[in-house]
Amino acid sequence: MKIINRINELILREKPEKQVKYSEGSGIAKHLTNTPRKKLYEYYICDNCGCEIKVEKKWENNRGGLLMIPRTLSKKNKIFYIAVCSKCLNNVLKEFEDEKYGENV
Repeated sequence: MKIINRINELILREKPEKQVKYSEGSGIAKHLTNTPRKKLYEYYICDNCGCEIKVEKKWENNRGGLLMIPRTLSKKNKIFYIAVCSKCLNNVLKEFEDEKYGENV
């Protein structure tokens, strides 16, 4: 589904939620034991394709991130953020460009 079609949902959310990935247990039922879970990494879920975008300590290693959509593109006069992976970035930007310049023509 295109980002433009979900724009109202994304504006209400304002900022994507950061998810946490934990290590798997050693075959023991987690709800029955009191063992602490080890946090592996934090990630966002891409709003376009649904893949995981890991949050790395060095920004050069990131495979995507948050993209700020300004008021001029939102049509609701609100700034909001979307999570986009690097392979979807060009498609999402093209979507917003087509939407913006398609109206003025």
